[in-house]
Amino acid sequence: DVKLPNFIGLNYNELKKNSDYQFKWEVEEVFDSDFGSGVIVDQTPSENMIIKSTGAVKLKVSKGIESVTVPQIKGLPWREAFQLLQERKLVVSLVLQANDSVSEGQAYMTSPESGTKLDAGSVVTLYINPTAGGSGVATYMVDVVGMTLNDAKQVLLYNRIHIKEVIYENNEMEKGRIFEQDIQPRALVPFSDGVTLKVSDGSPDKPFEWSAKLPFSVDGNTSYSCTAVLNGEQFFSKTIKDGPKSQKFELVGSGEGTLIVYVNGQVLYELRFLFDDGSKHLVVDNSGSFQMSKPSGVDKSELNIAITSAQNLLARIGGDITVTDSPTVTGYYITNGDKSNIDSALAAAISARDDSSASQSAINSATNALKNAINGLPRSYTAPPEEEDDGG
Repeated sequence: DVKLPNFIGLNYNELKKNSDYQFKWEVEEVFDSDFGSGVIVDQTPSENMIIKSTGAVKLKVSKGIESVTVPQIKGLPWREAFQLLQERKLVVSLVLQANDSVSEGQAYMTSPESGTKLDAGSVVTLYINPTAGGSGVATYMVDVVGMTLNDAKQVLLYNRIHIKEVIYENNEMEKGRIFEQDIQPRALVPFSDGVTLKVSDGSPDKPFEWSAKLPFSVDGNTSYSCTAVLNGEQFFSKTIKDGPKSQKFELVGSGEGTLIVYVNGQVLYELRFLFDDGSKHLVVDNSGSFQMSKPSGVDKSELNIAITSAQNLLARIGGDITVTDSPTVTGYYITNGDKSNIDSALAAAISARDDSSASQSAINSATNALKNAINGLPRSYTAPPEEEDDGG
């Protein structure tokens, strides 16, 4: 896996010759007024996303500025002429001016004139013979949706339409571009009126969900802390008990996200994803360093028997068993060393029995240690017979 570089602004023909990259290029050619022909204008996935070194990368490559021809419009109803110019990707400025060469409501001239070659997005003035009562005190609204606010200001100013209000809202349109205008294109607008524009301040927040499998134990403990950080800010903290468990993270946002999950302060997962389309890539997976599953098939029966035997033995102390290193009375006894060994092995055995994450080998080791500690106990002692007094 590799971190994707930024290819925007590079020449595609030079890029594909670079043997350092083994990506599968998927190319779409588009007209673009900001980049020259052959230059990459967009890429998917975006810069810094983690993908396979031979994965697919979609590139949009500029064909340069589109060239269009001003069409012949004389005699067309003004709405048809206006639409025809817009279909040629020209920005239209309307002028109402009487002319007896055409009927009322018809277009009669453009500036520049028909047949002129222009770059797409250029401004063309369309002259219309107004209907009765019409005059030069109004203009027709142009379509500025999709434009940047600065570009729209220039077009509207050219058409003598002032901006009444600008409202910024979340929208799927690219940040900084107009996604709505309150006066529809081609509507007649008195010069005294103004238009309200809504400008995108970024993509709307979208939900994203991801479920992470948490360990059965961390550092031998089945109770541990789990925290999660999104784009550098902690948003989740919980003590996990009786694992393993699956933890669902429900997030809301826009753009790219980096989610890091920690257990006892150690990185368990790092996930990169996109809120917009839900695509994701697990960059770091340290689950192999933790005990993710509950141990299965562990037999503690022999250990439990040994524990019971040891506890029964110790319970007899003070009864028929004494603790002494030098017995003098006939009966059962254990030495102080015996008792110390039993106490130590029994404590370890109980700990292993109560540890839900203990392996079979650990159980077996504790069982054998305890069996060895109590083996042959209690000891027995027979006092020598007392010598009889012969009265001499």
